[in-house]
Amino acid sequence: MRVVTGNFTLAAFKVQHSSERLYRAFLQERDVLLHATHPNIVELLGYSDDGDQGVLVFEYVSNGTLHEKLHCNGGHMVGSPGYADPHYLRTGIISKKSDVYSFGVLILEMVTGIAAVGLDDEKMLTVVMRERGWDRLEEIVDPTLRTSFDAGELEVLGDIAGRCVGDRPGLRPSMGEILRIMRERVKL
Repeated sequence: MRVVTGNFTLAAFKVQHSSERLYRAFLQERDVLLHATHPNIVELLGYSDDGDQGVLVFEYVSNGTLHEKLHCNGGHMVGSPGYADPHYLRTGIISKKSDVYSFGVLILEMVTGIAAVGLDDEKMLTVVMRERGWDRLEEIVDPTLRTSFDAGELEVLGDIAGRCVGDRPGLRPSMGEILRIMRERVKL
């Protein structure tokens, strides 16, 4: 990712050199971003697609990443193994369910305030949750949320996260199913 300043707009560019698989991924990302409108999603300003190389142009946000905001330090590496689907790591096979796994880890991080990979003992958050038990998620809610979370919503998020980070990708929910569950069971 390169950041370039122009006369009027600061932008970030993501350049994707293509293989057939990467080109399909680029097209999917572009299509999703073309239809995504939300104040918490970085805006896609434009794109270029010449068949050999794709470029996405995003609004530049200078306040850091979500990871930095959640953990207040810039020490955690990009592409941390805490987000990587263990099935992918074992087999080299990546799928949409690999993204579902990462989404589940992100939910856990946001609810607990614990990094995907702990700094002290290098234990992954998913391992911590399996050891503690999913039914005890309330015990490790981020202290800044303790007085303002809804126990029912926490239960729903814990259920979603637990299903997302399951060992068998075929049993993980689709992102559409997750969205449906959240719309039905979480107050937005």
